[in-house]
Amino acid sequence: MDNKYDVFISYSTVDKLVAEAICGYLESHRVRCFIAYRDIPKGDDWAQVIPPALKASGMMLAVFSNAFNISEQTDNELHIAARRKIPILTFRITNDDFDGTKEYFLAKSNWIDAFPEPEKLFGELLRSIALLLGKEDVAPAAAPVRPAAPVSAAAQDSVKQACQLLYNEPAKRDPLKAVYLLRKAAREGSAEAEYQLGRCCWEGWGTAQSWSQAREWLAKAAEHGHAKAMYRLGSMYHYAIGCKMDIMRALQLYAAAAEAGDGCAMKMLGRVYHSGDLGVTDEERSRRCYEQSLDLLQEQAFEADDADAMRELAFSYQDGEGVEIDLPLAVEWLQRAAALHNADAINTLNLCYRHGDGVPKDEARSFELLKLAADMESRVAQRNLAGNYSVKGEAALEKEFRLKSANGGNATGQAVLAECYQYGLEPYEVNLRESERWYDRAIESGSLIAMRDRGVLYEDGDNPTGEDLARAVALYKQAALLGYPPAWVALGNNYYAGRGVEESDVTAEQWYRRYLDFYEKNIAEGRESLYLPSGQGGAEYTNLNDEFERDLLVRCCENLAWIYRNSKTVEHDEREADRLDALAEKVKNMKQE
Repeated sequence: MDNKYDVFISYSTVDKLVAEAICGYLESHRVRCFIAYRDIPKGDDWAQVIPPALKASGMMLAVFSNAFNISEQTDNELHIAARRKIPILTFRITNDDFDGTKEYFLAKSNWIDAFPEPEKLFGELLRSIALLLGKEDVAPAAAPVRPAAPVSAAAQDSVKQACQLLYNEPAKRDPLKAVYLLRKAAREGSAEAEYQLGRCCWEGWGTAQSWSQAREWLAKAAEHGHAKAMYRLGSMYHYAIGCKMDIMRALQLYAAAAEAGDGCAMKMLGRVYHSGDLGVTDEERSRRCYEQSLDLLQEQAFEADDADAMRELAFSYQDGEGVEIDLPLAVEWLQRAAALHNADAINTLNLCYRHGDGVPKDEARSFELLKLAADMESRVAQRNLAGNYSVKGEAALEKEFRLKSANGGNATGQAVLAECYQYGLEPYEVNLRESERWYDRAIESGSLIAMRDRGVLYEDGDNPTGEDLARAVALYKQAALLGYPPAWVALGNNYYAGRGVEESDVTAEQWYRRYLDFYEKNIAEGRESLYLPSGQGGAEYTNLNDEFERDLLVRCCENLAWIYRNSKTVEHDEREADRLDALAEKVKNMKQE
């Protein structure tokens, strides 16, 4: 059903002039707005007008300033928008930090930094609104892609030769020479060379692993219209890989890559419109994107021999994302990608043989494929192979592949290495300096596990200072905003106790509630394990009966029960408190059994 308004403009009366100018600009471009100073008749009750207006709007635009930050009325509007799952776009007209309720609701929203001259960003604002609403016809054209200059035949040959040296069986790989050839071609403005250099810096192939260099090369290729570069650059902003999270930028890049014909990007749009991970939930758009992605991925696979597209198709049939699950078909796509020397596809194929997914179980074949993928510098395969050697007690090989994975930028590999040095896990000795160094690298790489564990180190150290506690809270917030459930409980604990942050039952209740809702949703769906993002777009599963998860749930329930009975700022709810006490007791009994 069509909404009466496209945009509900939320603002403080202090910022009325800016809000009025925004409204005028948007409506001049056929964007229908609700704005309080004009659309609430004099004498009408705010509580009778605002909720229906929000319900009738496609999205909320928060005109953020310090005055907005401290406004209780805007708190109420944000609560209503969140409850109705209305997309929120924040237009920051001052350089103030989110605080309190605003931090909880807006830190993970799409936002545009528009200070100190907001009017210069009205065009970008309109384009962002059009993207969030799926109304691209109302937006002015974005800055045109700068076409790459024609490159010589020699440069094209250099890129072709470099790719053969990068994507080949181990004996025929030569990443050092490949980087040399790519740099020659990139000097002529070859978008493909720029993209491949971005990948080399991302993976540490033939050059030192560097997120800043990867982003620089990918940005150059994206400016030249390279669809895969746009997609990979979008993932950096999406998952905070070597940079701050910027979900509006991520969504823009995914959309541009999809429009340029990249099936992986189109599939990602299907995923984020379904999950709401990038600020907008739209099942119809999700369905359309999944359908289009299947066509695009098959076109790339069959017409361009694109191994990445083949691997993504395999993932679709493994997970049932946009298609029906078909494990034998997934294996067939993986085998096609493996024949083109796609190391990550080979690693995934090893898992199929290990678990018997679409093929008969074959431990020997599984290990053979895992070793091959690791030798072809799949960082995930190297991390998994290190774990395999650890179980076998082969310390030298465990260290070799653990270090290769970590030096290659694998966030989980870096976090595991930090933990090994922290606790002196075999075959490592305790080395706190090395542990801190790897935690810092893992955090930069986007490891959510490292963010939480490093925060715990700050909190649990000998006589932690106020600065230590504040650092812990900052890391928990970073992980929480990237969707890591254990960090939600950690933040709840800190706000509940006032450790490293001002005590707030309201904010503690919000973070605890998010974790409880997540846990109970998994229970209601009959799941036996929790899907936890780990960073860089990856995920790990943990059993619902895992001791760590049980302890999180007990702490969450007990503290929430206290809040609902005793808080002076959260509405009392004795019935819910009793339910939570019963749930905590049930989980404790499971632990004893």
